[in-house]
Amino acid sequence: VGGPGPAGGVTWEGEEAAAALLGPMLRRLRRVYDVTIDTQVLHYARLSVSPLFVSGLQAHTLATSTLHDFINSKDWVLEAHVDTTKTLHLLVYLPPPEYSPLRLLDAQGMPLDPPAFAVADWGGVYVMDPPEGLYAARAA
Repeated sequence: VGGPGPAGGVTWEGEEAAAALLGPMLRRLRRVYDVTIDTQVLHYARLSVSPLFVSGLQAHTLATSTLHDFINSKDWVLEAHVDTTKTLHLLVYLPPPEYSPLRLLDAQGMPLDPPAFAVADWGGVYVMDPPEGLYAARAA
């Protein structure tokens, strides 16, 4: 999920990314659970709260107190499967160029490391700054 780059989005190879990023965790879970992975790419999603630029961090920021509204279900068309099994959603958010880099701040104003948070009864969100030059490469 992320904002549009100059050419309108970012390509995401979901299965490859899941294997690379989640492989160790999935291997452990599969010893006990039947784990399946479904992926979805949402090329643009508007944030409910606008990040603030903090010059001392040279980054745009969101305070943890604002993250309860991070996933805007009105604007974010995320597939939801109704099933008898539990679903754990893992969302990777790439901020648009105007909000990059994006840092999540704890209650003391310090950047979260890793830049991730849990959403009760839903799953988790990881904020990943786009690789350098990603949006510029898309504009070319």
